[in-house]
Formats: sequence, C-alpha cells, structure tokens
Amino acid sequence: MKIQLVNYAMASEVLGVDYAWLSFKSYFEDNNKCKTQWEWLNPITESFALCVDDLVEQIINRQPDVVGFSLYVWNVGLSHQVANLVKQRNPAIKIIIGGPHITYKEDIDYFKKHSYIDAI
Repeated sequence: MKIQLVNYAMASEVLGVDYAWLSFKSYFEDNNKCKTQWEWLNPITESFALCVDDLVEQIINRQPDVVGFSLYVWNVGLSHQVANLVKQRNPAIKIIIGGPHITYKEDIDYFKKHSYIDAI
C-alpha cells in the first residue's frame, strides 16, 4: 500500500523536507506492526502547475492507495479541488484530510458537501 501526503506550501522555495510527512512517517514506522506493508511516497508540496488537472495527474501517476491532505488557510481551496478530482479519477483511493483549517465541526452537512473525503 502506498501513502501520499499533499501539503501545498505557501513558500516552497524555503521549505526543506516536509515536517508533517517526517512526523507521520516516523510515528507510523515506530508504532505500526504492519509497517513493511506500506510505502511512504515523497510528499508533494509544490502547487505550481498550469492547471488543477496537472496537480491531480501528479498524484494519480504515483498510484497511491491513501492520500492525505494537510489543510491550511492558504491551501484549503486548492486541496479540496484536487482531492475531489483525485477521488473522481480513482474512487478506490482513500482521501484523508487534516490540519488546522478543517471546519467539519461547524457544518453538520460537511460530509455531504465533501463526499470525496473518507476520513478526517
């Protein structure tokens, strides 16, 4: 199984290795009994593309089983667009979102509006 983390950065030229990706990967590898069954793909932090479809294609081409999106105020709209299109292209991919810009507690219809999300 392949895990892909997408964390569209605000200033990618100053971003080294994605800290969230390193944290998740390290925690998972230290605490999961099935860690050899998972492949952690390098994180995607670049959001520069000619169109959203190019960003979707970048994810689809990596053939992940799970895609996690880190949502921040500067990337929440783009991340939702990409996640929705990834799910349309391959409904078998599990979409997980996290981060400080999640508003599901304030919106009782959140999962109806965002049916492409499998888990928060």
